[in-house]
Amino acid sequence: MVTVDNRLVSSALSKSGSTAIHLPNGIHEIRVTYYYTAVARVAFAISIIVIIVTIIYAVLYHLIEKHRIAFKIRQGLFIYY
Repeated sequence: MVTVDNRLVSSALSKSGSTAIHLPNGIHEIRVTYYYTAVARVAFAISIIVIIVTIIYAVLYHLIEKHRIAFKIRQGLFIYY
């Protein structure tokens, strides 16, 4: 989104990959704002969730292997040393 003097103007992608706009002569206030798409935001959220789940799994796996933790639904959590 590009605004010139607080008015929304059209922009295009230049050959070099930057944002190109047409301006009349004079001094102007230009504001360029970039937003993530909805798909990018969902992908970011999924990535964060997967990282958290992986860390939790790694910690629990380490505890199970190191301390021989046994969890049974009816008996609860037991730790054997």
